[in-house]
Amino acid sequence: MSSEIVLVPLCSRFNDVNIRNIIKHHAELIKNQAISILKPVKSIEEIMENSEILYSAKVIIALVCTGGVSRLIIKLSEFNKPLIILSHPKQNSLASAIHAAVILRNKKKLFLLHHDLTKRNLSEFIKKMKLSKAISELYGKKILLITHDEKWLLEEGYNLDELSKILKLQIDLLMLEDFIKRYEESNPDQELIDKFSKAKRNTINDEDIKRSAKVFSAIKYLLVKRNAIAYGIRCFPFIMRTGVTPCLAISHSIDKGIIGACEADLGALVTMLLAFNITKQPVFMGNIEDLHNNQVTLAHCTVATRLVDDFQLLSHFETSKSVGIRGILKPEEKVTLVRLSNDFKKLFLATGEIVIGEAWSSEFCRTQFKIRLNRNAEILIDEPVSSHLILIRGDWSSEFEQVAKILGLRIV
Repeated sequence: MSSEIVLVPLCSRFNDVNIRNIIKHHAELIKNQAISILKPVKSIEEIMENSEILYSAKVIIALVCTGGVSRLIIKLSEFNKPLIILSHPKQNSLASAIHAAVILRNKKKLFLLHHDLTKRNLSEFIKKMKLSKAISELYGKKILLITHDEKWLLEEGYNLDELSKILKLQIDLLMLEDFIKRYEESNPDQELIDKFSKAKRNTINDEDIKRSAKVFSAIKYLLVKRNAIAYGIRCFPFIMRTGVTPCLAISHSIDKGIIGACEADLGALVTMLLAFNITKQPVFMGNIEDLHNNQVTLAHCTVATRLVDDFQLLSHFETSKSVGIRGILKPEEKVTLVRLSNDFKKLFLATGEIVIGEAWSSEFCRTQFKIRLNRNAEILIDEPVSSHLILIRGDWSSEFEQVAKILGLRIV
């Protein structure tokens, strides 16, 4: 038996009253979900007898049938999968679940506690399973960062140990010189050329698009070669050396479900990966240009074309070189803004709506959005997490609140 989600009924050696009915009740509620249910477990030895199943699972559900099983819950956490602790209102179940939860939080383990599963809250439980699975799918994956200096990661204050604890992501550094060499050897990606050749343009010629298409070819090649799922690139050193922007390559890759981040911003990249895995929607990374009262202005020179209602090609803002993208969203569009801090301990989260969804200024990047938040935007100054925020269309606040709980993040 193998499944991506495995439910493990736990019970004490001293108290197995009505266990069969407890398991039957929960099995009936989740019968339409793809969940494997193990036989009741009373000892660590019995857990280890199921180790092959548990190691292959993406999410483990600990059904706390009785009290006295906190050590079994803790043992399940050692399989290093997102853990959902499922308690019920009798037989000291909740007390044992909370006892384990306190210990697991101190150990920085990833878990959620769900109490008293019923038909009324089944949809919330299913959401927790889906979010846990989305997080688990990032475990052990590799991110490619294209930069000119290894010291840069430390200078930016990224806490790689914390990132490894919460998501087990691996960082693979590629020096800019090596990327430029691959870029120069690459042929233009024809799919990118076909897509952007048809776009509205302002002073952008076919050669600009072809040179941008070589960037995407180089990225594609290196992701496969280095077995990485996402990437970040130090844009400005690359532009200064080649005269070409990565803007079209990043846009096109996000359209295709390959997450790329400008400026090799690791915190933004991890946030984008999480957001994409959770929502399956294209994401936008923007500079914080201005904020006033509850309104924040974001801008950048690239955007996924699948995220916006319309777009056109212009030159890159800061350098006036190569190609950037100006995207448009309709006013009143509901959006969510998120961002992990560089130490990977905090999460900025806000929902809002688009006030202005098309460019109005020539003094910052090409894609420009003004968003009215549901909270005071001054928190971005009083307790800053980054100069970049991530935007997703729609209201995903409840999902990210749960994600923060799973990862042990403080929402700011």
